[in-house]
Amino acid sequence: MFQCGTGVPYFCFENTTRPRKLSPKRHDHDYFEIYVLDEGACSYFVENKLYQVERGGFILTPPHTIHKVKYKEDAYVRRVIWCAPQWLPQELLARLSAPLYIHRNSAALPEIVAIFDQIERETERADEYTDRILMNRMHLLSYTLARAFDRCTTAQEGNPYILRAVRYIQEHYDGVVRLSDVAREVAISPEHLSRLFKKETGFGFSEYLNALRLQKAEEMLRKSPHLRITEVAFACGFNDSNYFCERFKQVYGSSPMQHRCNVGKGQRI
Repeated sequence: MFQCGTGVPYFCFENTTRPRKLSPKRHDHDYFEIYVLDEGACSYFVENKLYQVERGGFILTPPHTIHKVKYKEDAYVRRVIWCAPQWLPQELLARLSAPLYIHRNSAALPEIVAIFDQIERETERADEYTDRILMNRMHLLSYTLARAFDRCTTAQEGNPYILRAVRYIQEHYDGVVRLSDVAREVAISPEHLSRLFKKETGFGFSEYLNALRLQKAEEMLRKSPHLRITEVAFACGFNDSNYFCERFKQVYGSSPMQHRCNVGKGQRI
């Protein structure tokens, strides 16, 4: 794994058969994730979409987006770039603010993989010029991805029951959300929905609901500094602010108040 040193925006490149976990309980982060699957197959759940990714598939996940990957085989190879937004051209950040999936048969993919190869070779070299060269390659990759948004096609997005369930949860997370209510909405039994949700997304039903609520709370802490912590908790579906603070600290490593202070100081979260 290659990682830039201190004093530059966060950048990490990894080529491995075993995924690195940021945290055992956190499913979003404040940097881009750029992913290529070189061998194997997986289900990639991102935001409200579920992609069946095969060898050669590519996914870009923007910051603060819930996502999870579930590999279908023990043997797989994937390459990932995690990078702060500063590594991308600032004029493209809005264009790349939504998840992008490019399937293996897309005309855009060979060019993207070629740039990935250049980035990997540069991380292996790692001299005094590497940071600047990586910045150049990341800009080239970003413009190529922006172009791909206009011409790529989207593959099948997974089980329709799960996609409907996810949409329902995203629309009602700020209130009471029960497994039985969601199952009724998508017209299958609660037991079947529970099993299917875990199988397709990699999340348990309650695990996903809590992850979504915490993500919304973290966003509110960043964007609405005038709101009290209790107001944030209740607005995101938590009816106990103490429980909210406890869960938030478990996932983000600091209390909601401290997290808000860290964001104000420009610290990476």
